[in-house]
Amino acid sequence: MTALVRWSLAELAGSQRFFAPVLAFLAVLGVFFSGPPGPALDGYAATSIALFWFAAWTAWALLESEDDTSRLVTASAAGGPVRPAAGRLLAAGLVVLGLVVTATMLPPLLGAFLPAPARADVLTGLAAGLVTALSGIALAALCTRPLIRRPAPAIVVMVLIALLTMAEPGPLAWVLPPVIPVARALSHPEDGLAALLRAGLGSAALSAAAFAVHLVVVRRRA
Repeated sequence: MTALVRWSLAELAGSQRFFAPVLAFLAVLGVFFSGPPGPALDGYAATSIALFWFAAWTAWALLESEDDTSRLVTASAAGGPVRPAAGRLLAAGLVVLGLVVTATMLPPLLGAFLPAPARADVLTGLAAGLVTALSGIALAALCTRPLIRRPAPAIVVMVLIALLTMAEPGPLAWVLPPVIPVARALSHPEDGLAALLRAGLGSAALSAAAFAVHLVVVRRRA
């Protein structure tokens, strides 16, 4: 599996598809923290929302970086398509983890928070970023091959689901990534820990289901 993850990362680096989402993410962080310093948890609430969008974009870029011919060769060498697909998901998680760490550690290093955040605030921001980033990877997994074969429809579906997530419609809230609840938990710290825990459990359950669907479809359409 380690070799498959390395191969997926090499494919992403060779395709240079990571460049646009990573550069855009850094630009958004720059816009977020270009003003006067503010409370840490409010800043992390904003970055948690941004991480959902950019995790989905970055993960989608990685999951789509290998063309069909290369996928067939990789699947043949790995003894089937499921292990390479799992390797791509793990590689996406590693890349997105870099975004989460950057979004968590860069603002304090640049003095963007006032007062200086306590360790508990930084850890809370890290946890929130992990929750929303995981949801972004799961969304990308449902909008890539072989579930949606053409890029344009995949991007449209991904953006529409992300917008629905921002709107947080009542009837669909339980099947959508808990991004807004995470941001709300950071903005209202009096109930933040319990709300963040609920959102984390919801994100883990939805993401596990999304990854399972992705791998089942990969196996059946091989």
